[in-house]
Amino acid sequence: MSQSTGFGQDGASAGVVFVAGSPSADSRSQKLLLHLQERLNQRSVGTQLFAVRDFPGQALIGADTTAPAVKQFVDAVKLARAIVLATPVYKATYAGALKALIDLIPQDALVGKSALAVATAREPAHFITTRRAFDDLFAFFRLGRTLRPVFLLDAQVHSEAGRAIFDAEVEVLLSTAADELLLPQPAQTRALKFHAR
Repeated sequence: MSQSTGFGQDGASAGVVFVAGSPSADSRSQKLLLHLQERLNQRSVGTQLFAVRDFPGQALIGADTTAPAVKQFVDAVKLARAIVLATPVYKATYAGALKALIDLIPQDALVGKSALAVATAREPAHFITTRRAFDDLFAFFRLGRTLRPVFLLDAQVHSEAGRAIFDAEVEVLLSTAADELLLPQPAQTRALKFHAR
């Protein structure tokens, strides 16, 4: 159900949990998420990927925290140093399935940790309300550090042989996001948005 690379080995708690909020395995937001995960793996950072489509629907709808898949997810979040949430923008906010999964995370599981929001949308205006929704969510969890969100337009995410391809400007943004996920000290940052030209 999840994809793990060196995460939580020997009781370590320095990994990063990645959450794909799209119901599609081929979504732009997931390709963006996988690209970020690969960057951290190359730096020998333990990561674990969860996708909302891999959870039993009844477990999400019924908020069943005893379901094995849900328990594995919650345990990983508790161990992690940071969490990355990726979503396509639906009706000016993040995906409902992602919200259902996030609702299963205990309120104290992310206290003092880092979080990064990743989103793709058709129009730049859609990011305004999406940013506000993520800000409210992260405030609820009392994070130690909220990273600059990675918001890309659909037109900026290209595929080649099943892999995401980005221009140099976007690559710099992604490299910065990877760097910030590894920062040891909390720091508040402002949002960066790249719009298609």
